[in-house]
Amino acid sequence: MSVELSWADVVAPGISSQGQPAVSEEWAFLVEADAAGFIEAISSLKDEPIAGGAYVVILNGAQCESGRDLFNEFSRKLNFPAYFGANWAAFDECLNDFVILNGRGMGSEFGDREGIHARMLLLAIVNADRILRNGTLAEWKAFLASLQRASTGANLSEITGKRELASLRVIFHCDTNGYSGLVRKMNSSNVNFRTK
Repeated sequence: MSVELSWADVVAPGISSQGQPAVSEEWAFLVEADAAGFIEAISSLKDEPIAGGAYVVILNGAQCESGRDLFNEFSRKLNFPAYFGANWAAFDECLNDFVILNGRGMGSEFGDREGIHARMLLLAIVNADRILRNGTLAEWKAFLASLQRASTGANLSEITGKRELASLRVIFHCDTNGYSGLVRKMNSSNVNFRTK
């Protein structure tokens, strides 16, 4: 089963500040398709222009079956800084810091690099039904909570001051065999999501 995606499916990018959603509180999308078709659709999406630009990262849920594996995959693909502590608090902090723009681009908040100049971060997770397969429900919920906070700026406080944020959208992919299980996991975590 193949799939076609456009930026209209994902929501046009915007900027959010101090915990205000950029365009929509919908940050999570579920796509049922074969893996090759999904990767092809994401590759086509990368080539499609979008106002403000988008940084598209493909992650593999099969490389995220435990918490440690998930930290390694995200750290490698998003180039987390050397001080990343490979625990849930550090994951939450680095993911949230990654989406801060402040005129310097995504990732510049780490202080060790030039930022990526795009207004949207799209995380496309192939085989998402395998994420934390060997983990606990608490880890799954911590993972989704970190993504949700990064998508809304909910971690920002009055102490941090006003921050310009990239819009974060996450597409969770799985094939027909894993789809109903992934929907159940998402529903059990009270995450609002759309399907394609």
